[in-house]
Amino acid sequence: MAAFNFPNSPSNNDTHTDNGIVWKWDGTVWNRVEGVGAQGHQGVQGAQGKQGTSGSGGSAGAQGHQGVQGAPGAQGATGSGGGAGAQGAPGAQGAPGAQGSTGSSGSATISNNADNRVITGGTGTNLNAESTLTYDGNNLKLEDDKKIKFGSNLRMEIYTDGSTNYIKTPTDGGGAFPLSIHSGSSEVINIDDGNTQIKTGLKDKDGNLGSSGQVLSSTGSQIDWVSPGANGKVLKYQTMNDSTARTFSANTWSDCGLSITYTPASSSSIILITAYINIWGKSPSDSAVTSRGDAYMRILEGSNVLGEQQYCTWGLSHSSTYQHYVTEKMWQFTFYREHTNNNTNSRTYKMQLYEETGVLQMNDGPGSNDDGSSYFTIMEIAT
Repeated sequence: MAAFNFPNSPSNNDTHTDNGIVWKWDGTVWNRVEGVGAQGHQGVQGAQGKQGTSGSGGSAGAQGHQGVQGAPGAQGATGSGGGAGAQGAPGAQGAPGAQGSTGSSGSATISNNADNRVITGGTGTNLNAESTLTYDGNNLKLEDDKKIKFGSNLRMEIYTDGSTNYIKTPTDGGGAFPLSIHSGSSEVINIDDGNTQIKTGLKDKDGNLGSSGQVLSSTGSQIDWVSPGANGKVLKYQTMNDSTARTFSANTWSDCGLSITYTPASSSSIILITAYINIWGKSPSDSAVTSRGDAYMRILEGSNVLGEQQYCTWGLSHSSTYQHYVTEKMWQFTFYREHTNNNTNSRTYKMQLYEETGVLQMNDGPGSNDDGSSYFTIMEIAT
């Protein structure tokens, strides 16, 4: 028997003819279709016969083998992509819109206006041009006694009164505020309650800080660091005077009002002390022909006597009757001492007098025109 080649994946009621035989697909199997003649006219319907007994169901025919599925055809080559179309030209810019109408004019006015004046607020719509505050594009200028103040509580102010320039930290009832001057992040000068601390060294005319032991000395127009022993220069000078009228008790050393507390500028120097004393002396009131008054002077450094006592005398009259004409007189004595200094410790120098006989007064004689002053001077010389 010849093999039948049925198509794959048939649809319901599809037919297939093979070897002169027609087959029809019923959704499950291919069934053979018998040959049929031409259809005649429809006959008259006969009477309904009696229902026959149900026959036994026939057995289903065997299903034929499914045909082999053909191999899929090769995929065709992909066609090349078409080129991008050219970009169209930009559209023309639309016409500008119409300009809006001008707003109404403002109502502000400026009083006292002139070149370079700074404008500040005024009353209502009126502004004020300040005559004491100007700016010319380079300089902001305030007139005398006008202040720039800083801080929420105005703790710092800068101003000039025309002759002196001021940087001040006024008090608010709790003392002055400190003033700190910085260079970069480093404090260089601090002023607190009148005490000034210089955090960096003082420089001379050449910008030098000097070396250990050197002192600043004036050149007449500038300052320069010099060694303490350079050319015997005067390192420091201090003086005072006293015009108080003083009397003295006999036979005791007494301070005479001439005193200086001094701190040397160098630890290697010579200290020169000079006392100029205005004294009125009178001999004792007795009849001796050789009657006279005696007194002594000395200079002390603390409790240390710096030299021998200087002797002062007056009198030696030739007649007890006229001795007062000879001995009552103002005298000026100069007492000088010099000593070597080897440290910079503070010390006190003072002058003392000793009345041995007679009457001794200082800075005040018996007459109304005899008033005078005494002087005390300290000078330090470089060695």
